[in-house]
Amino acid sequence: MEDELFKQMEKELELPIAIVKEMISSLGREKALEIILRAYIRYQSARLTKGMEHLPPEKRDLTVYGKKVKEIVDSYKGNIEILEASARTIRLKVKRCVPFEVFKKHGIPEMGLMFCECDFEATRAINPKMKLIRTKTLSGGDDECNHVWVMEE
Repeated sequence: MEDELFKQMEKELELPIAIVKEMISSLGREKALEIILRAYIRYQSARLTKGMEHLPPEKRDLTVYGKKVKEIVDSYKGNIEILEASARTIRLKVKRCVPFEVFKKHGIPEMGLMFCECDFEATRAINPKMKLIRTKTLSGGDDECNHVWVMEE
């Protein structure tokens, strides 16, 4: 569905899409995607820890991270639902993944999958004891994405 949110995201991803296509053309799909995944992990780790840099990782708990999650949820304009947000668990239901839709339209759906995969490493960058559990993804063909963050003992 190419609504305003889609068009906005497509505009924001215009340069990354062009770079990815050029890298695939120049380096081959496998090598390009390997490099892009590493970059994605760095980018997502920095994005998710932004505003928490003053806190040591062990102080970045689910209460602190919950504020960042709320910002992200709000930016997706009703496409992500917070099912639970407590000091012990954050649980989300993603009903629509606009970045995946954009990447798919432009012939690089793997980029949507990478967008998902980097979340696991990025979660560890926030706090090594924080764990992301996800058993469904829209980019993997499921009807929703389920995200659950918990703190390991």
